Amino acid sequence: MNKSELFELYEILGLILPGAVFVYGMSQLFPGFISFSFTNNLSAGALGVFVILSYAVGHMVQVGGEYVEIFWRKMRGDPTEWIREGKKQLFTDYQIKKLEQEIPDRLGIDRNQFHLGELNRKQWLNIHKQMYIAVVAAGNGKRLEKFHAIYTMCRGLVAALLLLAIFSLFRFSPETWYVPSLLLVFAGLLFYRMAKFERHAVHELFLQFLQLPKEGTEKKKEKQD
Repeated sequence: MNKSELFELYEILGLILPGAVFVYGMSQLFPGFISFSFTNNLSAGALGVFVILSYAVGHMVQVGGEYVEIFWRKMRGDPTEWIREGKKQLFTDYQIKKLEQEIPDRLGIDRNQFHLGELNRKQWLNIHKQMYIAVVAAGNGKRLEKFHAIYTMCRGLVAALLLLAIFSLFRFSPETWYVPSLLLVFAGLLFYRMAKFERHAVHELFLQFLQLPKEGTEKKKEKQD
């Protein structure tokens, strides 16, 4: 999968899909506000307008997704910082020690001045970005990009469903009491998947970083060839 395909995957999962869910939901809650008809066959032009509208709305929905992310990280913390904070939910002691050895060697940092527990958040964020770039540049970012796309999709869908649950209260009646309840249940399920794929992405990044070939080994192979 090349870069353009990965970018399209991110757009479809992270922007168009959450936007489409929100637009469709609003069309059901407020038929006079959005006049798209999903019961009849859509023309190619109407479908194109719906996709473009979903793409634009998806960007706005992801603003709500960012607040969902902030809320979750205040509750549980940022998985990218668990190692720096001494938490071991994702890695063994051996893997953490291996990272402390490999990070300075691969990123050109003085090993004597590198200690995970002594880094501040800004320093660790910069190192984390360098690790990400190194993995992608080595051509090992395929699964990592997929995990990020699915995480972003779940985050956007959670925000879309929560917004629809709020708007559904304006149309609340005894006959439709189940609508906001179902929306909140679906949002909760997707929230669980969001948190899971966030951990998958962090785990994948560090494992792929540990598997990167060393420069010395590559040079030896080139000389042998």
